[in-house]
Amino acid sequence: MLQPYPRYTENLGEIAPGATVMRSVKAVVFGAAGQALTMPVSLSYGTAGSNAVFVKKTSYAFAISSTPLSLSVDSLSEAVSGKPLTFALTVRSNATVPLANAVLSAAFPFGFSVASSSLPLSDSAFLLGTLPPGATKTVTLTGTLTGQDNEQRVFHFTVGTASSPSDQTIAVPYMTQDATVTITAPFISTTLAVNGDTSGTFVLAPGSLQTVTLSYANTLATNVTNATVAVTVSGSAVDPASIQTANGFYQSATHTVVFDSDTDPSLASLPPGATGLGTFTFSTLPADALPASPSVAFAISVSGTRVGQANVPEQVNASVTKTAKVETTVVLSAAALHASGTLANTGPVPPRANQATTYTVVWSARDLGSALAGATMTATLPSYVSYTGKTSGAGSFSYDGASRSVTWNAGDFPQGGSAQGSFQVSFTPSTSQKGSAPALTGAASFSGYDRFAGTQISATAAPATTETPADPGYVSANSIVQ
Repeated sequence: MLQPYPRYTENLGEIAPGATVMRSVKAVVFGAAGQALTMPVSLSYGTAGSNAVFVKKTSYAFAISSTPLSLSVDSLSEAVSGKPLTFALTVRSNATVPLANAVLSAAFPFGFSVASSSLPLSDSAFLLGTLPPGATKTVTLTGTLTGQDNEQRVFHFTVGTASSPSDQTIAVPYMTQDATVTITAPFISTTLAVNGDTSGTFVLAPGSLQTVTLSYANTLATNVTNATVAVTVSGSAVDPASIQTANGFYQSATHTVVFDSDTDPSLASLPPGATGLGTFTFSTLPADALPASPSVAFAISVSGTRVGQANVPEQVNASVTKTAKVETTVVLSAAALHASGTLANTGPVPPRANQATTYTVVWSARDLGSALAGATMTATLPSYVSYTGKTSGAGSFSYDGASRSVTWNAGDFPQGGSAQGSFQVSFTPSTSQKGSAPALTGAASFSGYDRFAGTQISATAAPATTETPADPGYVSANSIVQ
């Protein structure tokens, strides 16, 4: 029965003068094909009349010509960051008897993510089962490798046998093969700009025209022929019927704008360092037609043919996706009341010079899209208007006497939420204001944080005046100072 025997020791007893002693030891040696091994041997002995111990050492070198299981790895030597990379791993049995519990294990480098495999992958190992003599089994492994240009990543693959059919840990390794892959830049680099912004963190306004510019360049040292650059526009905030391009072709069935040699003859053969530019426009849906979490996705794909090199594809392609978010819209209103509302008002209507009349200023805010946080609305009171401190409705009000500003802290808005708040002011008109309907506040400004888009939202509302059209029985003459 085979068992580990890391050290063999035998007592040879007494060796007569001139005598020769021979011993034979049989062992099974494990290692990869072509691996050089060294076996050290030492003899220790003593002589009559002395207590000294003498040692004679030597070593024997040998190479493993073949292994019971061999492994070959077929893959590309270069890969574009983020692009699918496939390995064909072929295991062959060189044994004369069936080998049970064959296992293929992998050690993946940083930045590699497995997408699919032809056999189930568990703890970075494939269970191959029993391989008959001379049998081969090929495992196909596909994933993506990300990293910087010119970085090298090494994949380690080992084949061996496990101690039991359910154990995918290799107990006896037979062969290890490494595959080195160099990460290369995309053969055609692309830069997407939306309304001139190339930052990649795009935030769009609803119901507005968007201009998209896609610049591209050949990064290789050889020509790229039959180059195609395409952008597929998708997302819940896009109006597909609005997509238009002047120097490309719009495929309406797939919502894809294509730039190729049909639209730009220079793409038939792009020399090293050559650049190009494609543009198109589209509109976002209006605010009242947007769904929850509205966004726009741009899927950019490039393809072409380059001069072949050793172990790299002639047909090359790459893809990347960028996403833009559409911010919410807030609808504001500011109005005044005197005869109605939640606060009781006093004074003459129409207002009279040098006499105080109180009004209720009503502010309303309606969020048409994503949830908002920390919503506030602020306006400055004219010198002839004073703040009484009476309020009602949602949120809370504060007044800064130094700046004469009223602030409504409306709080957080859920998606599509709304709020209304009221405060009272006292208006004492001057004789110089006779015949007019003066403003009771300045223009109101709104601010809130769009939780989805991650931007600060602003809006404005017109000043509230002595006009109170929501009051029952209101006539325009009631707003004119007498």
